[in-house]
Amino acid sequence: YSYQGYLDPPAPWTFVFQVRAGGTHRIFRQASYERARRAVLSLAFSPAVAGFTLEPPHAYTPQRDFYHAHVEDRFSPWAFVRDDLMYLLWGRLGYDPTTPEATFRKIAARELGTDALWPALQAASDIVPWIQTQHTCGADSRDFAPELELGGDVSQWVGDPTKPFANCRVNGPFDTFAVASPFEAAADLVEGRATARVSPVDVAAMVLDDAAAVDEALDAAAIDTGAATPLVRDVVRESRALAALGRYFGHKLRGATALAVYAGAGVPDWLTAARTETSSADDAWRTLAADTAYIRAFPEHLRMLPLGFEPFHWSAEVPALDADGKALDAIAADVAASPPPFSAVLPDPDAWLGAPRGPGPALAALTATPAADGTGAWTVSARFAAPLPDGAKVNVLAKSFQSESDFSAVGATQAADGTWSATVPGALAAGGLFALELRTPAGAWRYPDPLTTAPYVSVAP
Repeated sequence: YSYQGYLDPPAPWTFVFQVRAGGTHRIFRQASYERARRAVLSLAFSPAVAGFTLEPPHAYTPQRDFYHAHVEDRFSPWAFVRDDLMYLLWGRLGYDPTTPEATFRKIAARELGTDALWPALQAASDIVPWIQTQHTCGADSRDFAPELELGGDVSQWVGDPTKPFANCRVNGPFDTFAVASPFEAAADLVEGRATARVSPVDVAAMVLDDAAAVDEALDAAAIDTGAATPLVRDVVRESRALAALGRYFGHKLRGATALAVYAGAGVPDWLTAARTETSSADDAWRTLAADTAYIRAFPEHLRMLPLGFEPFHWSAEVPALDADGKALDAIAADVAASPPPFSAVLPDPDAWLGAPRGPGPALAALTATPAADGTGAWTVSARFAAPLPDGAKVNVLAKSFQSESDFSAVGATQAADGTWSATVPGALAAGGLFALELRTPAGAWRYPDPLTTAPYVSVAP
């Protein structure tokens, strides 16, 4: 609901954004330099934005240390000290987003007594945001707890919009414009087309790489946690727990995608892949339950109490992993009873699930200019960083700022100089959001690239 008519002249509202860290981060650190920098830069999409507030991760939990199982592991009597690096990142970058990463890395090294944990902190901090982005039940802290919950069985991770399930208001990606669900990516594969949005295969690969990077960094640091300070011990333990959470998420995402392909095509190898990936995910959750033994069970009343966990601990959810096997068996029975009409050839599932798409030609420029006649039409022009192959097709995606409107597509044509352009008809007189979808024989992409920047260009009212 940010994009209502609040920015419209003659009297636009003054915006102060609330960044809800407490809606996604409840117990693990979030100290990503790159994510904080990108978020701060994205908030300045209009001169009417005056600033932001940061809701702390401990906003809905006790202010004193409530989670360490043993007193000797407490590095402060206060919960907020855990998040001091997050506050420094957002505070400093909020004033100067060009502040280099080295500034914060030096502060972390001073506090920890070592620089060796910075790579682990950065990789671990990438995991929970991707869970919320790719697989969520809603934006509110009462809708989903990405650090804490299983997120449903593997069939629910498919994100089939025709099959809602209890305690999940929005079953699928948080950002449905930029990110495809397993259901959507599987439908693309079965129907023989590339997925232009960020696919679950892409996301799974990134998060599994994050988990591997955590392990590599911690192994290289070779810290003796028994002799380490409580703060260092906490960061090491937490990073390992987040790596396990990342492996649960990555493999569950692959399992759900394979299951969706099997449901659409009935090819047995894809069911085998779904079982293998889901089994790996469940094993990772069991590892997570063990890795978080240093955290005592604690009350979490926004999300986990309604799900039946009081007090909450990851180990309490281990019995619920049995639902994955039952869900796989149920889908297999459905397909056996009513095989889908499919006769094409699919790639090897292990190879496909483990191979995120390659880079596209990259976007060099995207501009949107309103028509001078007051009709609300826009001329949108784009240039790519590399020549496009024969058969390439480009669509301009555009919407107004109002949340109720959705993106519409208009085909673009290429000029002699290589520029692609399209005229977007009226209804965008008060500003809009613009993006591109590129399809070539080698693959499909959306630009601006959501992995590096906001997934659209905004022209504020």
